[in-house]
Amino acid sequence: MSLLTHRSGIIEALHAALLAADSATAVLEAFFGPVTVQRLDESPSANEGLGERLLLGPGDTLRHRAVRLVADARTVSKAELWYVANRLPAARVKQLDSSEIPFGRIMQPVGLKRSVLLARICGPEEAALLVHRALLSAPSGLPVAEVYELYPRTLFESS
Repeated sequence: MSLLTHRSGIIEALHAALLAADSATAVLEAFFGPVTVQRLDESPSANEGLGERLLLGPGDTLRHRAVRLVADARTVSKAELWYVANRLPAARVKQLDSSEIPFGRIMQPVGLKRSVLLARICGPEEAALLVHRALLSAPSGLPVAEVYELYPRTLFESS
């Protein structure tokens, strides 16, 4: 098996695992080991239709979190998260606002379900290797968050 074929197989395995899982954090930790968060000082990107997908109402509080997920000094993902704070347990919101813990690990006890809205393996001319967008819903089915994830082209390059 050639190195290129092996790399392609790993990329496809990661892509399939992300599609099948309720937590991208859990998948990344299975592939790369413990993941930490580095907050990014970025304004929210345009996200047309977000309010409709999250079923936002007048009393809802929408928050944004932009992060880089890092495992063993390697960036494994860059993510933008929009979440409805009043639909999540207050202790979890506090952790999201003040910690370097990934969303997936913070929310694991809540049992969110991930519905993929967009998932693609990018072409060789693009900076990202994979792009995913997902809606995260409470066990009741009520949407609580949306995440946009970029997995860098350098993900499987040796250091």
